[in-house]
Amino acid sequence: MEGLLQTSEEFRLGACVPFDELSKRLKIIDAALCCVGRNGIKETSLEEIALEAGLARATLYRTFLGGREEMLAAAFETELARLFCAVSVDLARAKDLDSLCEAFLGSATDRLIASRPLAVLRKERPELLLGLVNLDRMNDTLAVLVDFAGPFFEQFLDFEASRRAAEFVARVVLSYVTSPEEHFSLSDREVRGQILMSWVVPGVRALGDAPDLVSQSFRA
Repeated sequence: MEGLLQTSEEFRLGACVPFDELSKRLKIIDAALCCVGRNGIKETSLEEIALEAGLARATLYRTFLGGREEMLAAAFETELARLFCAVSVDLARAKDLDSLCEAFLGSATDRLIASRPLAVLRKERPELLLGLVNLDRMNDTLAVLVDFAGPFFEQFLDFEASRRAAEFVARVVLSYVTSPEEHFSLSDREVRGQILMSWVVPGVRALGDAPDLVSQSFRA
């Protein structure tokens, strides 16, 4: 399980996969996510995944040569990718840097918290998610989030500053998701607004040296 969230080279580089194989791979991934959400990681076996997918166990091994570990890694990576595709719709509506920070922080947090498979991962193997916010390194998963959010920040910042800003907000999101606080919720707009104005937006501006364009929505 140590490499559960480490993206494989083939997956990361987007190797060409025949459509039939890709369809089969996604069917297995969806089955794995369903089983994990229902039974947890420890209780999810290859037999259960195969049954859920309606495929032979041998097919799972042929599709994921690394077995159960590679399969679960691909499942969680896919869950994250789908979530952030949905988040991108919210980010695209941002009109300025502040509303972009609000959209990234709010939408990403809400969707990550609502994901049943990721909730199971957070409960059973929190150390895997905690590794994402290690300030001394930027692993593949966080790099994917920066690649995802960076272009949205480029509307308001230069390339390097946009990546620093995207990484900063991504770490805030992941920090909260991995260790949510009981006395406040980032899903609460008022609380989120306070955190944005007191910490996130100033932090992003310091990283990007952006002009002072604080939107009125946060002053209200």
